[in-house]
Amino acid sequence: DHYRGITMLNTNYSANQIIAIVLASALLTNTAKRWALDNIDYLAKPMRLLGSSKKVEKGEAKKIITKVMYLFPHDAISSITLCAGAKSAGCAAGCLYQSGQLGMPVGRDAMAKRTVLYVLFPKLFKAALINEIERAAKKHGKALAIRLNGTSDIDWTDVIKANPDVMHYDYTKLYNRVI
Repeated sequence: DHYRGITMLNTNYSANQIIAIVLASALLTNTAKRWALDNIDYLAKPMRLLGSSKKVEKGEAKKIITKVMYLFPHDAISSITLCAGAKSAGCAAGCLYQSGQLGMPVGRDAMAKRTVLYVLFPKLFKAALINEIERAAKKHGKALAIRLNGTSDIDWTDVIKANPDVMHYDYTKLYNRVI
């Protein structure tokens, strides 16, 4: 089904196993661990990884369907930065992850969930992401545009290569990622 990758968490791991993985992880901050434990039922439910925003919805008038993935940036959830150069570039403090719908509880919880899943289960997460992009491409064809780093700066080259016929665009502070 549409959520095949993420629902594998439901069939492969019990809530107690996920709790043990969260507690044992050195990749999550203490704040992230508390959030995950407080939201274990939400964490185990399937969800879409790609979303939208009021800004990208404006492109629909031009027949462009943009899907964006929003994660918690820099070191808010992950003990390893998910937004390389955020502090040195000076953009960590004013990051848009705190604004608009993303700043609301529903948006923040969705970003937290995606980030926790990405950090704890990166292969499973990427497989689900590739599957979701493939399904969106079948639905929208050449009108689809994907932005994987809505609020992060992660190298998604492997995901992009898995969907070579899909238009991807991104922003980065790292020159070596510029194509």
